[in-house]
Amino acid sequence: MPSTEICDSIDNDCDGTTDEDFTTLGMPCTMGVGACEMPGVFVCNPSGGTMCDALAGEPSPEVCDSIDNNCDGTTDEGFGLGMMCTAGVGACLSAGVLACDGNGGAACTAMAGMPSAEVCDGIDNNCDGTTDEGFGLGMMCTAGVGACQAQGFVICNMAGTPTCDATPGTPVAETCNGIDDDCDGTIDNGNPGSGMVCSTGLPGICADGSTACNAQGMIECTVVTQPGTVTEVCADQLDNNCDGSVDEGCPVDSDGDGLLDDEEVAIGTDPNDADSDDDGILDGDEPEYATDTDGDGSINANDPDSDNDGLADGTEVGNDCSNPDTDPAAGNCKPDGDMGTTKTNPLDADTDDGTVNDGVEDANHDGVVDTGETDPNVKEDDIPTMPDCTQDSDCGDKKSGRVCDIAGGNVCVDGCHLMGNGCPDAFTCNATGDEIGQCIPVEVPPTDIITGSGFCNVSPGRTSNNATAIFLSAALGLALAIRRRRSQRS
Repeated sequence: MPSTEICDSIDNDCDGTTDEDFTTLGMPCTMGVGACEMPGVFVCNPSGGTMCDALAGEPSPEVCDSIDNNCDGTTDEGFGLGMMCTAGVGACLSAGVLACDGNGGAACTAMAGMPSAEVCDGIDNNCDGTTDEGFGLGMMCTAGVGACQAQGFVICNMAGTPTCDATPGTPVAETCNGIDDDCDGTIDNGNPGSGMVCSTGLPGICADGSTACNAQGMIECTVVTQPGTVTEVCADQLDNNCDGSVDEGCPVDSDGDGLLDDEEVAIGTDPNDADSDDDGILDGDEPEYATDTDGDGSINANDPDSDNDGLADGTEVGNDCSNPDTDPAAGNCKPDGDMGTTKTNPLDADTDDGTVNDGVEDANHDGVVDTGETDPNVKEDDIPTMPDCTQDSDCGDKKSGRVCDIAGGNVCVDGCHLMGNGCPDAFTCNATGDEIGQCIPVEVPPTDIITGSGFCNVSPGRTSNNATAIFLSAALGLALAIRRRRSQRS
């Protein structure tokens, strides 16, 4: 009897076909997965069904080889394949994914970059895992010096080097305060506040000091001239050696005319009168002060008209006679009328050598070339005049007491010569050489004359300036005495 067809290689339903309902018979099949998968074909099983006749392989530990080695249906599980990964650090860091390395394991497909020298740029250039090491980043730092100094921190700059992020202050002019105000690295440089005159408190010229900036940043008065380093200078009215005394140990110039007292005594000027001849020129300023230019017996410092031209020395040099040492009562100084515009040589009676004396050209002796006068400094305008005299006889007889002053411009003056005109009777000439002398009275020795009986009495020690009168009185007295004696005899 036919029965239900089962897979048993028998035509159970007796339709002439065996196992026709099992269409997969003989078809390929596999057993297991992954590395365990084995091939086979479908065959009938003992239960009348079909089965694959393949036998699955034995699983092994999973390795990364794109094979399901452990036959669990998952390939290369546990290796993180495809996951993002990196290789290297810092600038060398490269990105990749995990993949099998061909040795059963997994590796990152990324290749690390090549390291370079570390620079200060916020990057780990040498790929050692540390960024900008060795540059002291973040440490305290300063920028600027002196008063401009500011604090900050070390950072990287655009050039790849470390720098301080502090901003220096603005420099100002240096002052003496112990601070580097101008921020050049030197405190109080240039000695600020120095060079001003100050008082040291020392005597004499050492009193004048100069300000200076000291190491403590304070202005102090420094000594310019140390006491004892300068020798005392005479006649300058200063305490040069700073010992508290002025001109100590020096010759004295009592009147301050530039001549020492000893010299003034020696040449005959007054050591207590700065202008001995009151001509408007101090003794020490007189040209050739110890010389007797005009030969009149007085040196220039004692002669108000040294060249005897009729002009006072002070007028000739342009002085105004205002010096307090010039005594106007002496009448020897006439203020120069043009305040020195016209000057002449007080030692040359004819400054322009034009044959006419300065005092003749400046007729009113005021030092000004007035209308009608000629200029004593211009030779060409000199108008020769006839001299008063050329010899003593032109001025009077031998006893006239008048002589010709050749040096003074050939003028007749009172005086006498030893060889030439002399003095009147009862006078004598005091000249000792060729100079013009003065007639002085002859001194008569004291005489006691009997009074009464016709005699006159002359008291002892008294003389008369009238020698002739004395002579006549004496003769008269003698005659009277002789007459009386004759009368007594008779």
